[in-house]
Amino acid sequence: MIKISFKSKDLNKLNFFNSDTNLSLGEAFFLPGGAECRILSGFEKGIDVLSMVSFILENINSISIGLFSAYIYDKLKPQKIDTIEIDGKEIPLEKEAIRKVLEEYKKSND
Repeated sequence: MIKISFKSKDLNKLNFFNSDTNLSLGEAFFLPGGAECRILSGFEKGIDVLSMVSFILENINSISIGLFSAYIYDKLKPQKIDTIEIDGKEIPLEKEAIRKVLEEYKKSND
């Protein structure tokens, strides 16, 4: 399992999590590439409040890492998010940076 977190001021939960249902904390969901995830925190509403959004990536195969990385980038870039945290390491919001960290994690856990 790998934790992915980012700060967002106004992120559409249903749009980001590729779901038409209102997911609750701890609930499992799937993102493109067959990535199985679970919501940890986030999406509190407030005026000018940055929410820390966190979820656990529980399962992804090596072939799907590129698709998942592109999805995360495409959903977060319009939100003007500059960095995300993956497995406790802050990285720039770039497709290649996300892919690299996920590939390193996958190799070390296979």
